[in-house]
Amino acid sequence: MARANIQVETRQGITNTFAVTSGSLPSGMSLNTSTGVISGTPSEAGYNVSGVASSFTITATDSLGVASSRAFTITRKWNDGSNRNQPAVSAAYIRSLGITSDGNFWLRPTGCPRPFVSHCYNSIESGGWQLAFRFRTDISTPGTTFNRNEPWTASWEGWNFSTQDDIENTGFSPVGTGDTDGFSPSFAYSSFADVMVIPNDSTQLTKRLGWRHTTPITSMVSVTGQKNSETVGNTVLFGSPTTWLTALHVRGDTSLMTGGTRYGFKIRSDTGSSNTTRDVTGGWGGSNRFTDTTIAGHYICMIGCGRENSNSGQWGGGFGGVYNSSVFHRASGHWWNHGDSRFSGADRTDCFFGHAVYIRT
Repeated sequence: MARANIQVETRQGITNTFAVTSGSLPSGMSLNTSTGVISGTPSEAGYNVSGVASSFTITATDSLGVASSRAFTITRKWNDGSNRNQPAVSAAYIRSLGITSDGNFWLRPTGCPRPFVSHCYNSIESGGWQLAFRFRTDISTPGTTFNRNEPWTASWEGWNFSTQDDIENTGFSPVGTGDTDGFSPSFAYSSFADVMVIPNDSTQLTKRLGWRHTTPITSMVSVTGQKNSETVGNTVLFGSPTTWLTALHVRGDTSLMTGGTRYGFKIRSDTGSSNTTRDVTGGWGGSNRFTDTTIAGHYICMIGCGRENSNSGQWGGGFGGVYNSSVFHRASGHWWNHGDSRFSGADRTDCFFGHAVYIRT
């Protein structure tokens, strides 16, 4: 609460009336016209960028018609992610302020030791999306496979990183939208219900997939790094999460792919590997991160789609994959009679240009 400090001469029997004579009070604040007291708290809805000032003039007029005026400025600041000292708890909070621009913002989710800069999308799909991870696949050569400990393969230890230091020490910056690897502390500290997969290629941004989990997920690491079974999405928000190959920026010979039946985390590709009573370990310490031997010969991915049958016209796969319990990939798929999950011997010139996964509370 503040008082409009205007110097007026008060004499016995003379009263004063206060009024805003130019500009306007911030939304959420009011002026007592008899006492000159300004009260209330500026509403965040009154600003969409932290630090914007509201200027106004209040005039006191006595009962004899003598007036005196004073100009005021109120600057309201809050944690909108505009700088290190004002980190937002999430991109969803930034969007709730009315900010619709995409770009890099300062975030500090609950429990995170330090603020960090991360890319956020606020202009698409209702906004409020913050980066969890982004990778550039190295999948241009047919038959390419990766060492089990390389980044973004199914058994990479990074899937189990649960501290800001571990994530930042990878050196994968979470800023920008280029076709480069990115790893955000949001992966370990931000709860979410919505997931978006979007190409890194700026010309392909309309090819995106989104879904919602009815039960909010504590963090991304809780569904990638722990020993657990499938965590399946409940509602499609946009795109088609069950037909990734035909929806995302990938190889063109996908006309046979009619899609899967489920999507989310720790997804099996088909009936032979879809026993959800079996736990699958991903991003787990030790020499054998996939300890369930029943998955041998079948495909599993850390995030992707799958099906409940072995139909050769349906595809299963996604990001962070393992095939035959020994062949590891960063991004790939599997369907009967079309080669293994490496797309071995196929045209891969337009296969998984690179994608990012964003989350929203």
